[in-house]
Amino acid sequence: MAKKGLVDIYKIGDFYSGLGQFSYHLAGELMKQPISEDLDFLVPSRETSHRFIEKGNITFVKAGLQKRYFPQLNPAYAFWHSTQQFPSFLPGEQTPMILTIHDLNFMSGKSPGKATGYLNKLQKLVDRAQVITTISRFTLQEIEKHINLRGKDVSVIYNGIPSQTSSKASRPAYLGTEKYFFSIGVFKRSKQFHTLLPLMKHFRDHQLVLAGNYNTEYGKEIISLISSQGLDKQVVLPGTISEDEKNWLYANCDAFLFPSIAEGFGLPLAEAMRAGCPVFSSRYTSLPEIGGETIYYFDNSEIDSMHDVIINGLSDFSRNATLRKQAMKKQADRFSWELSAAGYISLYNELITNHG
Repeated sequence: MAKKGLVDIYKIGDFYSGLGQFSYHLAGELMKQPISEDLDFLVPSRETSHRFIEKGNITFVKAGLQKRYFPQLNPAYAFWHSTQQFPSFLPGEQTPMILTIHDLNFMSGKSPGKATGYLNKLQKLVDRAQVITTISRFTLQEIEKHINLRGKDVSVIYNGIPSQTSSKASRPAYLGTEKYFFSIGVFKRSKQFHTLLPLMKHFRDHQLVLAGNYNTEYGKEIISLISSQGLDKQVVLPGTISEDEKNWLYANCDAFLFPSIAEGFGLPLAEAMRAGCPVFSSRYTSLPEIGGETIYYFDNSEIDSMHDVIINGLSDFSRNATLRKQAMKKQADRFSWELSAAGYISLYNELITNHG
């Protein structure tokens, strides 16, 4: 069998999604680290490679109809890494498969019938895979609860945080001179952005920036709520923002608010922690695992309770800012793409040795 592996980064085509960012940052770090064997990166188009600095032993392979519908015709590889749990492309039967499972959010976010369908599909993929990885211990617990692993081990390899660079951005015009709270994510109900809107009536001297693609059904609902609650001047929806602008918003906000109830990892939480701003999060899913004891948690989504947590947290942070920032940075440093890529490379090398 060829001593060559394939890493499926097809989702990079949806660049600002969670899977798109995972694919981009993992691939970028794989290109930095020393890998003795050759790799193919499966991409939606050859133009996708413009995001990377070319490396001699890495080839960009365009995904096509043959690869999608006739996997038995795919060349043999030492391994095929599916970087998401529901891949559009699968290897031929002769190629060992690594399957990365990010979350089982469909168990609570879909109707019972649809959730069962997704679960059955995931079970078949787990049965097909030789190696299974996941991105948090919380997701591992969910996998063990709902999936029959048939004796297979699951490796936890945490996601990383993109390398921190000095932001070239300046204060966005939409902020004016007001103080502000910040949150970011895909606009879907599990992000719980709607719980933050009534809070703004308690913080009339603040704006709330909700960044991310709001062209969704939930985004339309949020826009309607902003209008009906008279928050048009307080709540800002800038849409998708650049890395520089995001880093500026983290660094200069009064607090980062993250009431999400469905996270496989929780990248924005870790990014905000590293930036050193006060961080407020729900206690659901993987978030306490990522935030540890260094951030503040909402006990529920009741307005008065969330308000008290923010007020008390901001007061505590102002008294202990240096220690809080140090603790958050130490916790956030556990999550680097260098460590993440090294974990996957170890699996790649093992499969190349055993199947090469």
